[in-house]
Amino acid sequence: MKHIDLISREPEYMALLGRVEPDFGSVAFEVAPELAPDFGGDYEEDDDYGADAPVSAMTASKQASQMMAHPAHQQRAHAIVAAHLHKQAKSSQSQDRLHPNKGNPVPTYRWDFSINGTVTTVGTAQSFSGATALSSAPNIGIFKPDTLTVNVPNAGWIYIADIAVLSQSLLLGGSADAYKFTPISTSKKLHSVPLNPAIPVKITANATALGIIGSTYTGPYVLDFNFEGWASPVGMPTSV
Repeated sequence: MKHIDLISREPEYMALLGRVEPDFGSVAFEVAPELAPDFGGDYEEDDDYGADAPVSAMTASKQASQMMAHPAHQQRAHAIVAAHLHKQAKSSQSQDRLHPNKGNPVPTYRWDFSINGTVTTVGTAQSFSGATALSSAPNIGIFKPDTLTVNVPNAGWIYIADIAVLSQSLLLGGSADAYKFTPISTSKKLHSVPLNPAIPVKITANATALGIIGSTYTGPYVLDFNFEGWASPVGMPTSV
């Protein structure tokens, strides 16, 4: 291809590369002067490119700009935007509460699982071991407890000898005072392997003769060993 042909076909490109002067169209029209390019032709009286807008429009535009620049209008605009963003955030929070697992292929929820045992006579020593050990399995797909709460009123009454899952003890060493796991305690954490209906939890515990401090009650008392953790229920839809 001749140089002149390339210039004729792509004058802007060649000018961009610095190969020719930016006189777009001049070479191509050398053979036909009557078609010579008039880009940016001389101004004529009848040329109205960029003609002035009506004075009324210019005045209205200037007034609008001045109004928007006024601090009061800016504050109002900011307040409207802030209110809109706040409304969007609240709506998103509500959706998250109602549908926390929407779009999640493995839905998870906070779940509670309780194992109960009855102290027959408060103030009388009693053992929950062997055949009387407390045992149950969560009726849920998968449950991984991370917190234990026990409803004992004072220290020195109920001692947990062991909490076992698949023969694996969740408590190391000696017995733990159940009062450590009361609702007001700050050390209720419990590390456990995942549970399911086929994997029960077995609790071995002892009630001492101390009973409830400050009370003369000697009737039965129901102990509640409440496990809380994350669960993935079987068949639970992901949209809820």
